[in-house]
Amino acid sequence: MRLAILLACLLALISCTPETETTNRSPASSSAGSSSTTGLPARWSSSKLSSPLSVKVSSAFDTDFTAGDYDSDGYGPIRQMMKLWNESTTLYDFFNLSEANVGNREYSNLTDYYYQDGAQFGIYKSNSWFSDVSSAALAVTQYYGNKRTSSTGSQYVEIIHADIILNYASYTFTTDRFDYGSYDLPTVMLHELGHLLGLGHYSHPYAVMAPTLASYEVKRDLFYDKTNIANLYGSNNLAVKSLLKTNGAITPTSHPDDGEIVRGVIELMPSGDCHHYLEGKLIESHKAKLR
Repeated sequence: MRLAILLACLLALISCTPETETTNRSPASSSAGSSSTTGLPARWSSSKLSSPLSVKVSSAFDTDFTAGDYDSDGYGPIRQMMKLWNESTTLYDFFNLSEANVGNREYSNLTDYYYQDGAQFGIYKSNSWFSDVSSAALAVTQYYGNKRTSSTGSQYVEIIHADIILNYASYTFTTDRFDYGSYDLPTVMLHELGHLLGLGHYSHPYAVMAPTLASYEVKRDLFYDKTNIANLYGSNNLAVKSLLKTNGAITPTSHPDDGEIVRGVIELMPSGDCHHYLEGKLIESHKAKLR
């Protein structure tokens, strides 16, 4: 009996897979006396989406792809995932699929993707990772934005810059859905592109935006995520009443810190703790769901 209990406990430990992702968002204010805005909704403005976003893809990914990875239009796996987000709603074509690839950007500081390349949005590899980001992070989606107040009085973040960087220093990625020893690159990319558009995590286990991802999982469709992207960018998008938490966001017609550029970091640690940082200061910590 004791052996059986020990074996059951061991299996339970093995089956617990922490979410190995860091999402840099722009949710919080450092202004003295302001209300907590840790969970502010974030989105691109309609004017920014009047034409598709020009998100560059590093040419360093080309060596990971085989001829069979390209579709009939000549799009590689990353552009194919952009195409899925474009097709997820009739509201916008979010991404310009014809953007030319660029040389890889690999900075030692994560903030340099904004301060050095602010006019360029990109998807890059990192072979060395960042000293101020957990090495347990599978990928990082960083975005900066301006605080705004909607017509409903709810505060939100209007995204002005975003990048996705994959952690090739700690993990391997694959386009082979049967390679269970590596993370499925299209799955990871589809998830990170959702963050780039402003989506948070969604608790449905089959959703691309689910908060956990194991190396054997393959999620290459948006069946369970279409409603959320439509809610975020539809006519009632800035209220976002049920899509994302508001953490008691204030509701004036305007707010003194409107226009402030903000950047935050959310790190999920191997222990299962989820740490929220603002300018390097820990402002919230909670347990993340493990499985």
